[in-house]
Amino acid sequence: MDDSTTKINSPEQTGVNSSQLGPFWIVIGLFAFYACFLMGLAFATANPVLINARQIENSQLVFVGQVLEVGESTVEFQLKELLKGEWDQETILVSGFKPNQVVEGENWVVPALFLSAESTQITPLSFHPNAKPTSLVYPSDKKTVDNLKSRLSSGEDSP
Repeated sequence: MDDSTTKINSPEQTGVNSSQLGPFWIVIGLFAFYACFLMGLAFATANPVLINARQIENSQLVFVGQVLEVGESTVEFQLKELLKGEWDQETILVSGFKPNQVVEGENWVVPALFLSAESTQITPLSFHPNAKPTSLVYPSDKKTVDNLKSRLSSGEDSP
């Protein structure tokens, strides 16, 4: 074997010096930081609550309530805050819920129509006879309640 080929293939010459890896690790670190930033941004802004303006407009009663008791299709709420309409009792019985839609102890914003003096139903999204019935209620977080209050106070009808 030629001595010059042995020198070219020797581990000392084919190895990478640790000082040459510095820029590589900086680029990897910046990429990891950027990826974490984008994931955090996506998590923080994903799936905001969209309020159906027509449903709120058609509602006779809109309230924030805590679930007291869940029945087969009815839910009893403890009234926390009345956003639209008038109600003089501390509890409200609302029908039109799907099974397992809400859990006891949770707070929800509920748009409703009066059925009788003691009970209401969730305002349907559409009054068309062939429309699929949908019972839409909204999570009661500060952003949703504030958005709804501003819409109701300004009389905004657009979604």
